[in-house]
Parts: sequence; structure tokens; C-alpha cells
Amino acid sequence: IYTQVQLTIAPMFSGSGTNIKIIESFAFKTPCVTTSFGLSGLELLFQTISQHLVANTASHLAERVIALLGNPTLLAQVSTIGYQQYTAYHTVAAMEKSIGHLRANDTQS
Repeated sequence: IYTQVQLTIAPMFSGSGTNIKIIESFAFKTPCVTTSFGLSGLELLFQTISQHLVANTASHLAERVIALLGNPTLLAQVSTIGYQQYTAYHTVAAMEKSIGHLRANDTQS
């Protein structure tokens, strides 16, 4: 489905845990417009592009979607930055690297 869309929308206002749907969207180079709650726990990861992704009312969510779809250059930039953040922190390779650093630090203690 991600190959058929330019962006996704996750209008989340409650729930718990990591919002995997946000990360999954960026894994496919597809920006996700969401709420502050939807980005909860991922703020630092997407801080450079959050102003283009986050809105907390239906009308503001619609404005974000229209703004991104109306500006292909911005949409491409947000897609690229989001994907770079995904690959840097959420792939198996990135997690293995982090765990390796933790193990190395643990053996030095």
C-alpha cells in the first residue's frame, strides 16, 4: 500500500506504547501526518520535520496534508529526512550497532 500513496495519516489521540505505524510509514519513505500524541516518544527523532507533520485538530491535520501534497519538493525532503532517521535508529542493523556499543561499554566497566 505504501507504494500507492504519497503520505499516511495517523490521527491518534490516545493509546499506549510506541507508535509503530509512524515508524513503519517512514520505513517506506512515506511521511506520516499525525498528532502530538502520535509522535510521542519520537519527537527527537523527527524534530527537524515535525512542524510539517504534527497537528492536533482535524482541520490542522487536513492543512498539513494539503501543504505537503501541494509542495512536491517539501514532500520529498520530509520523506528523505524521515527515512534517514528511520535507517539510523530503527533498522535491525541500527539496533545491533546500539546493542554492540552497550555491550562494549559494559565490558569496560
